[in-house]
Amino acid sequence: MGVLTGNVSSKGWLSRVNVKVLGDDARRKILERVKEKLGFNKALEALNISKGAMHNYLHGLRRIPDEVV
Repeated sequence: MGVLTGNVSSKGWLSRVNVKVLGDDARRKILERVKEKLGFNKALEALNISKGAMHNYLHGLRRIPDEVV
């Protein structure tokens, strides 16, 4: 098996993600991962959302908008 390198070209397959096609579970997982990486308060600040909105998104009470993902 080949060795993976950290080099990713901007023209490669990682240059774009069409978030419109992501399901609710995938959106929640992405948001949860951002929260884990940055911490709750930093994630709120980076995404420019309220605590209530973050709670609602993570618990599936509201659909996570494309702009947040």
